[in-house]
Amino acid sequence: MPTHRRPLRARLVFAFATLAALPLAGCDNPFGSDRDGSTPRLTLSAPSAGQVVDADTAVVEGVARDDRSVARVAYRLNGGAEQAAEVAPGREVAFRFVVRGLRLGANELEVLAYDDADRVASRRLEVSTRDAAAPTVQVRTPGDEELVPRDSVRIEGTAADDRQVVSLAYSLDGGADQPVTLAAGRQAAFALTLKEIAAGPHTVVFKAKDEAGNTGSQTVRFTTAAVRVVIRSPKPDTTLGAFAVSVSGEMHSPVLPHHFSYSVNGGPESRPRNPPAVYPVTGVPGVYSFYGLVDSLPQGASIIRVFANDAQGREIGVASTSVLVSVPVKQYSLAYLGALRGSDSRGAALNEKGQAVGSWTDAAGAQHAWAWDGARMIDLEAETGWTASAAAGINEGGEVVGTFREAADACTRSFHFRIGEARPRRLVEECDHRARDVNDAGTVLVSAPQVDPLAGTEGYLLDGQTRRRLLPEGRLFTQVLVRLNNREQVLGGIYEPFFTVQAAILGTTAKPVPAGVCSPVDINDAGQVAVAIGCKSLQLGGNGIVAGRQLVNIGVPNPTSVVNPSGMNNHGEAVGMYLHAVRSDAAGSFAGVYRPLFWDGARSHHVQVSDAEWRVDGVTDVNDTGVILAHAVNTRTGQKGAVLLTPRG
Repeated sequence: MPTHRRPLRARLVFAFATLAALPLAGCDNPFGSDRDGSTPRLTLSAPSAGQVVDADTAVVEGVARDDRSVARVAYRLNGGAEQAAEVAPGREVAFRFVVRGLRLGANELEVLAYDDADRVASRRLEVSTRDAAAPTVQVRTPGDEELVPRDSVRIEGTAADDRQVVSLAYSLDGGADQPVTLAAGRQAAFALTLKEIAAGPHTVVFKAKDEAGNTGSQTVRFTTAAVRVVIRSPKPDTTLGAFAVSVSGEMHSPVLPHHFSYSVNGGPESRPRNPPAVYPVTGVPGVYSFYGLVDSLPQGASIIRVFANDAQGREIGVASTSVLVSVPVKQYSLAYLGALRGSDSRGAALNEKGQAVGSWTDAAGAQHAWAWDGARMIDLEAETGWTASAAAGINEGGEVVGTFREAADACTRSFHFRIGEARPRRLVEECDHRARDVNDAGTVLVSAPQVDPLAGTEGYLLDGQTRRRLLPEGRLFTQVLVRLNNREQVLGGIYEPFFTVQAAILGTTAKPVPAGVCSPVDINDAGQVAVAIGCKSLQLGGNGIVAGRQLVNIGVPNPTSVVNPSGMNNHGEAVGMYLHAVRSDAAGSFAGVYRPLFWDGARSHHVQVSDAEWRVDGVTDVNDTGVILAHAVNTRTGQKGAVLLTPRG
């Protein structure tokens, strides 16, 4: 009988129906649905169940797998909110993360792994923590075995623990524990003040406790002073416009303290430079006043401690106060001008182009003139046959004047040199006619011997071959000529009998104008003068003066201290050195430390150079752009010599 076969269409329909009925186990669903309903598989390798750790953290490690993809891993600690761990999705994901904030004792940790259909697998385990580390206490002040005031002892420090400090107590000299107020935490600062403690040695023991009951302790020993010291001035947190301050107060003692000393910010003790500084208070037995100058303060906040000392130098009393030094500081960059023949060099004058002149000193002590042309130092004695020379002044045209000696005789003569020329030339033939300065018109200031050799020197202005004598005044004994301006005014000094110096502005057509009984320094084109020390007519003690006004004495408020101006420009700005500090040794000998200053016409600024290796120990002149001609020493290499300081900003 014939075979009946199904039509082709019917056979295809049957095949697809049969295929659709087959399960898809073991292969990915091409339509993106996880038809088998399986969850990820999660394995933990750390921590182990029941593990005990010393810290409040635990490291979790493991692997999550899924037949399609592990989408994310998370955890819960003690039933809290779910926290995500950082993983890259994939069929097999190895993870490692840190769980923080475990509480002391038992903790429940749940780790979760999710697939891309958000089905989750989880593992729970218990992790316990213990606290085996004791807290620590650190006392910052007072230092161990330190002398402290008898009426009030301030103790400050910190208590710390790897988990949490919950309490702190102290005992004084073996007494009962007393609580100290502090905020609980891993690190807590504390402070307390002990009042009216008997004079002598004392011991304070601090005990800190953490939440596990562990305790840690720290012992501090100090001595309360037998002498009570009270600082009346400066008051705590006083702001100063100087690097020094006058400290005064009283000492309550059965006997007169021998002297007092001080320290700044825990540094070495120093004695004030104006002893005797401790003296009885009239009519008040057992009370002694003290006064002294603390002049080694740095910029910013400082703690000053004052000590009463006995005859053997032992500390028998102490008190402290705080100050904030806020002094204007002007920043400069420094350019070393070099050295001729390995010598030291010092500047004498500076023009507006930054050209300078000065002298260097040889091993025998003889001076030799140099000029700085803006790029290099020129030896003015080269090929001249001179044995000694000194440059004194320079104008805006680069004309230089000064003095020299030759081997042929011991006579001092004057020279003229223009930067760019080959060599200097003689300016004046006569012996001991000394060129002091030159203005922009080329007029030279010259000092010369008077006809009567006992009458000292006098001055004149030299224009080519023309000489114009400076007019004298009264019983002229001698003239000391310093500087010449572009108005042909000369700043000089007139020495009269008994060697009294009277600074004055001199000229060739008018009588001298006195500027006070003081030392002349500089004059600008406006006729303003800079003079130094001892201006009795202006009653300004030993401070520097510019145009009849006092240079702000930064660093030393004592009116008898010294500020020495050394140069000024046409803006009325000046430079000089001020007494920054006075150091004393064990024998009570004192030595001054001077620092440079810049006067802006209203107040003084401490001059600070950007290169910390260089220490400026002298200044000479300042031009109208504020560039300073100075002398400095390199503390690392030992180099020293003339430098230019250029303002920064």
